[in-house]
Amino acid sequence: MDAHRPFEPRGSFNQWGEAFGRQLREQLPTRWEWAFYGESRPYWELQALEQLYDGGIRQADAVLKGIVSRLRTTGALDETLVVVCGDHGDGFGEPGLLPAEPPAVSHIVPMSESLLHVPLVVRPPGGGSGDRCHHPAALTAFPEVVLDRIDGTARPKGFASQQVVATKQPVTDDLRQRFVDHCADPERFFQPSQAVYVASPSDGRAVRKQYFWGDDGVECRIDSAGNVTELSEIDPDRVETAIDATEADIREPLSGEQVTDEAKEQLAALGYY
Repeated sequence: MDAHRPFEPRGSFNQWGEAFGRQLREQLPTRWEWAFYGESRPYWELQALEQLYDGGIRQADAVLKGIVSRLRTTGALDETLVVVCGDHGDGFGEPGLLPAEPPAVSHIVPMSESLLHVPLVVRPPGGGSGDRCHHPAALTAFPEVVLDRIDGTARPKGFASQQVVATKQPVTDDLRQRFVDHCADPERFFQPSQAVYVASPSDGRAVRKQYFWGDDGVECRIDSAGNVTELSEIDPDRVETAIDATEADIREPLSGEQVTDEAKEQLAALGYY
């Protein structure tokens, strides 16, 4: 969790963080998004936290280097499927493309590329040829990728897909109340939102993203996480239709299972409860 908030990289890895960022981190609660969404703190201050976040990523890189080096020295690397990924990114005030879409703060609400566009590096047993994939990819393929590798029938596309979808979960219970308590216009945070990423050979290495926030939708070209070009307005129904066609293959019912108290405590320590 080196790159997860509260962003506390060790001094040897904190190459960019300054005193103001450390002071701000100590002043803010663990769940600091409402300080910014509620406008008690200006968005520009998030830049200081992002510098600490970068130090956390640098620290995580060092840990990863140690793991791979250990695998190599013990002779296990060429027998290991190595997957390096992020479950989500973090927002530091990046604006949305749509009128009612809030800026990205932390990783709870928005559909920003800073949250959804994360690293994914795969090294198969024996090593690979260093290819770079420019198709959409999703971690939902992780079980199949691993099981196929065990069976000796590696998927040629790996994690890649012609289409990848993302859905913003409803804001309910305590989370919803916090927005009500802190924000002048909480309804903008409760709007439904979905996104579809599709391969687009005509765009070269880029992919197309169609998404909506509330009643507004947009299609854009994604060249990289920080390089997004708005192309045209679209009807949200266009996205919902694509989601409905694929979501049945993604969701698995929990059959009445509930989150345990122990799991809730762990999630609360990370700021999710």
